[in-house]
Amino acid sequence: MVFWDTFKFSIVEVIDLLLVAFLLYYLYKLVKGTVAINIFTGIVIIYLIFKLTQALQNASVKRYFRRFY
Repeated sequence: MVFWDTFKFSIVEVIDLLLVAFLLYYLYKLVKGTVAINIFTGIVIIYLIFKLTQALQNASVKRYFRRFY
């Protein structure tokens, strides 16, 4: 079976994946419906714009975003 030969996981990797999924789920439940989710969304958007300006080598906008980081 080619499909199962492609995906070989050890038990440690599976436990790690489940633990991270569990923690992310409960973190989401904790902040859902609060102001924290809006703050987190804003930080992610600022970070993505910063990375986009780095990729496009836009020096003028990058200079302003360096104040955040």
